[in-house]
Amino acid sequence: MSEAPAVTLAFGGLVLMVLSVGLLRRIKAAWALAILVAAHGLAATIVFKSRLPEELMYAALLAALLFARKSFYRRSALNKIQLSWTWFLSAFLAVALAAFVALLWVSHQAGFVEASFFDLIIHPALGATGRPLVLVLVLLAVGAFFKFFATPDRHIPPAPADADLEKLANLLRESDAPRPDNLLAFAGDKSISFGPDQQAAIAFADLGGFRVAMGMPIGPRAMWKSALEHFIADAKKNALTPAIYSVPPDALPLLLELDLRVEKIGENGILDLPEFSLAGARREGIRRGRRKLAERAGATFLLSEPPHDPALLERLRPVSDAWLKANGGREKSFSLGRFSPALLNRSPVGIVELNGVCAAFGSLFVTPDKSWAGIDQMRYDPASSITNTMDFLLVELILWAKAEGYQRFDLAMAPLAGLVDEKHAPLFAQVGHFIYERSGQFYNFQGLRRFKEKFAPVWEPRYLAAPEYWALPFALAQIALLTSGRGKIAPGEQ
Repeated sequence: MSEAPAVTLAFGGLVLMVLSVGLLRRIKAAWALAILVAAHGLAATIVFKSRLPEELMYAALLAALLFARKSFYRRSALNKIQLSWTWFLSAFLAVALAAFVALLWVSHQAGFVEASFFDLIIHPALGATGRPLVLVLVLLAVGAFFKFFATPDRHIPPAPADADLEKLANLLRESDAPRPDNLLAFAGDKSISFGPDQQAAIAFADLGGFRVAMGMPIGPRAMWKSALEHFIADAKKNALTPAIYSVPPDALPLLLELDLRVEKIGENGILDLPEFSLAGARREGIRRGRRKLAERAGATFLLSEPPHDPALLERLRPVSDAWLKANGGREKSFSLGRFSPALLNRSPVGIVELNGVCAAFGSLFVTPDKSWAGIDQMRYDPASSITNTMDFLLVELILWAKAEGYQRFDLAMAPLAGLVDEKHAPLFAQVGHFIYERSGQFYNFQGLRRFKEKFAPVWEPRYLAAPEYWALPFALAQIALLTSGRGKIAPGEQ
């Protein structure tokens, strides 16, 4: 216990060297932690060591950090700090200098002349100064080993260039099995993997130890297998576990052929547009709400097709900002579209005005062959909208898609819906069903399902696929964090 203060001070010194990288980048979290380490160092030197030079050093550091607090304004996670080989070299040199000073000090102690090299580490008295330095050297060596030798040399995929997006648009036009979620490839938050023959593409993101594809490949179905084989092989080459999110039922035979494990993760509500009608008792509430908003609240619906007038998108931005503020303040990503002019300019956008004020908007993902239309963003201003505004918006979008000749309308996924709750059901399904039933205070899964149920859709399963069964829940957790905006994606740390 007598050496504990010296050990903690040595460890604190190493932490300060690591934090120096964050301090140079003006990261607020690095500044806050440096304050704690400096305060600990000052207290430890006063209480246990009583050495005025060290006390003054820590006091000066603490004062400088407090004085410059307004300079540290950037928000970033500390685990994003990257230590270069020059940092490790500088750290080793600093420890070597400290070891030289310690050697000068211990050379004046009794027994130094007769002592062996190892006595400077293991001797109760002579090694008191050397042991903390050895600890720091070991930690530096372990860190350097994992940084430069044990960590996989992963290729960080770039954000798609304009030429990639144009190639992607051509593949979407050539696809014989397009889906609305293929349009998420244009959101700018995913990388694009073009198959070895460049005839199919997969939009994906690297999340932790996973490389997750958003939906099935874009391009002719005959090219899907080679694109998926290339995607899986490249993920494994980079020491990442491949996974495929939001897999429709008709793709399961191909994934099983590739020896992937699959589990149901929810259901998408699908409307047959040629048969869709507001007639009938089941949709009487929708008719009444639509009529009420139009007649009593002065609701009007406007539809803008891309490319949109920039002034129109600027009218929508305050609505989006208000919606985000009411829903956690983070922009969505990965499996949901974000408010991005580049993405919106590929989508028809419906707008609801109440007495001339923009209250809500919704964007659609539509396929070039008009086989599918699907809802993407639906956002409203809580201060301007009233009850049933979103029902009104969705009905108008569905009716517009039907009038334009689209065949099916995708209401998007109801996560964790339709998972069986049986004694012999897989553990994944049982846990998912438990979350669906009990997590209302965190996310209203059942409410989302009920909102879509009003339109009487056919519920189509969606699956998650990965090579190993154990990887499925971890991949799903990463996707949930990213979709909610709590994670970061490889292209440009967007």
